[in-house]
Amino acid sequence: MLELNLQETNQIFLGERVTITLKEHGSVGIKSKAITNDESIISYVTSNFEYSNATIPMQPGGDGGHRTYVFKANKSGNTTITTQRIFRGRLEHEHNIDIIVTA
Repeated sequence: MLELNLQETNQIFLGERVTITLKEHGSVGIKSKAITNDESIISYVTSNFEYSNATIPMQPGGDGGHRTYVFKANKSGNTTITTQRIFRGRLEHEHNIDIIVTA
């Protein structure tokens, strides 16, 4: 799977699966979201959280890590995926990633 470039327009192929990895830290109140603008062009498949240091997740501050979102290109076209950083329930930052899906 290809990790999308957050700073550039990404060209991907029909049927390809791509990922976006964002930071999270639950005990501090930092969550993330990745939302596709057009599910018919590129759709959300799943996400997975991985601790940065798996040996200390139950210790104070040890639950920081990364969430990887997986998307699949369903048909040709242009769309965006919007990433969000949410801090204690409030939107702190939003970023659009441009996607071009080709056959």
